[in-house]
Amino acid sequence: MNIKLISVLTGSLLFLSMSINCGGKLGNNPKSSKDFPGKSIYEANCSPCHGMKGEGDGPAGANLNPKPRNYAKDGFKYGSSIEEVKRTVLEGIDGTAMPPWSNVLSDEQIVQVSEYVKFLASQSVE
Repeated sequence: MNIKLISVLTGSLLFLSMSINCGGKLGNNPKSSKDFPGKSIYEANCSPCHGMKGEGDGPAGANLNPKPRNYAKDGFKYGSSIEEVKRTVLEGIDGTAMPPWSNVLSDEQIVQVSEYVKFLASQSVE
């Protein structure tokens, strides 16, 4: 085997290993919900309506109309960039039960919970 072929095979194996270890996504993505400081903020404030996995199935959301958003299935109403998600958390959504959290959470907490919500949205719906 020549050196060029060995180099290509080694690179391919490294790429495959990185892809598997990152859940099929390359980059510096957190591997689990435990990697997010916003998880506890989400569980205390958002999960009653949106559910623990962000599937819109929280007990407080059962009788809401419109139903709370299922992040992974429905995406986001006003965009999925971190800035758009933060704005939604800050301002809430008129005509829904989604309140503005700007008077409850600090700016840092809003960033943290927004990052966690984006993580939940990236998880597959089964």
